Amino acid sequence: MSRTAKTVATACAMGAMLLAGGCLTIGDEESAILHIELYWDEEPGLPDFEPGSCHSADVNRIDWSLRDENGDEVVGDRDDCRNAIEIIDLPPGEYSLYIEGFRQTGTDPLTGDPILTRLWVETCTEMRILRFDEGYYCDIDPED
Repeated sequence: MSRTAKTVATACAMGAMLLAGGCLTIGDEESAILHIELYWDEEPGLPDFEPGSCHSADVNRIDWSLRDENGDEVVGDRDDCRNAIEIIDLPPGEYSLYIEGFRQTGTDPLTGDPILTRLWVETCTEMRILRFDEGYYCDIDPED
């Protein structure tokens, strides 16, 4: 690619970023995004942590709660299998994620509802949000 072509391509890419809102300016008023990658212990009965996805660990449901530095819940939910959680519009501060994972261990003979057993419990701490988006990971160990 010639020097002129590279300059034009760079200028076009920068222009596209500006038009798409991809650049952060001093006047930007958007809050940060917290992205948390979840790694589930695939073998909860064994002593070593074997990181995996919720599907490979056979997690059927999760309950999670994001808490602020005072321990107050900011947001929480009950979901099917997830490998990541993204929380948008968080104010600056320090957060922790409390998460529980459940595996289906049977079916209720009267209702047909799944019987879920909690196998994983973890609190991931020291997740700090300032001005910009942040990403963290959380290894979710079995319940003791």
